[in-house]
Amino acid sequence: MSRTIEDSSPSSVVIQDSGPSPVASLRVKITPWRLLNTAVLLILGTTKAVSTLLGETSAPNNLDWTIGVVWALISYWVSLVEQEAPTVAPWFFTADLSRVVRVGFTGLCSIVGVAIYWSVIYGVMAFTFDRPSHPPIHRGVWVGIVGFITLLLLLFAAFPLALVVGQLRRFYSKLRFPRLPHGLFDRSDWVPDMFQLLFINGVIWLSPIGITSILWSEFRRIRISTTD
Repeated sequence: MSRTIEDSSPSSVVIQDSGPSPVASLRVKITPWRLLNTAVLLILGTTKAVSTLLGETSAPNNLDWTIGVVWALISYWVSLVEQEAPTVAPWFFTADLSRVVRVGFTGLCSIVGVAIYWSVIYGVMAFTFDRPSHPPIHRGVWVGIVGFITLLLLLFAAFPLALVVGQLRRFYSKLRFPRLPHGLFDRSDWVPDMFQLLFINGVIWLSPIGITSILWSEFRRIRISTTD
């Protein structure tokens, strides 16, 4: 914005008003140095917590003091270099690893979710195979418990899927999977990209149910053959 001030001079003076400064981004960059500093603190804290749970004293010992003082000095001087001369090592002080950390975190959540999902389903089925025949009322209670656990598993499975749905959708839309005739999975076509996402995740999440059904039918066949 500019305004003109008239005076007695032949020419007018034009003053440029600088508008409000743009708001800086509130997102904090995750640099390799910050990531390393956080990882060291998490590792040291987790190690101390685990040792305390195993019966060790919670008070810091000589090794804890030594590691703490050494890392505090390293962190202090490296932070000074980061503030005063970040161009010394831009790959260490200014490179933004936010996307890498976000993708890694969502991938880790997805892996943990799938592992727990499979483990609980197979654990429940193994327990069922090992139990003798229940009376009808006990069997009804057992079916209710299994249904409740299955519902909790489905709710739990929705959490990592919600985290990775964006990355998976972009990935599979570029992958053009499964390999069908050209143009079938184009964005302008009648088949949406979400079909690929549902197909792949259906294989991931429903595989335990299919495998469990096969195991259950095989188990029943073995029992019938042994009783005969």
